[in-house]
Amino acid sequence: MSFYIEKPREAAGEGGGSGAGRAEAGTTEEGEQLRSVEIGMQADVEAIDSIRIAHVAALNVDDAEGWLAVFAEDGVQMPPNATSPL
Repeated sequence: MSFYIEKPREAAGEGGGSGAGRAEAGTTEEGEQLRSVEIGMQADVEAIDSIRIAHVAALNVDDAEGWLAVFAEDGVQMPPNATSPL
């Protein structure tokens, strides 16, 4: 069984991230705060993507140890669209 990695959607042109249609901040301070949040969110997305890539890569080469390494100690693998067992 093989899995593939979907390319992340580009922020521009996908209805978000490009700034189109978004109200501008009223002050420079508010603008700086918004930019800081956006930068933090981008860092989170990049961290999640790196874990997802490692997860899929381990699955593709039947590397059980590598697959387990991406999970937290209390992590749970669930089928897509399943209800939460917790």
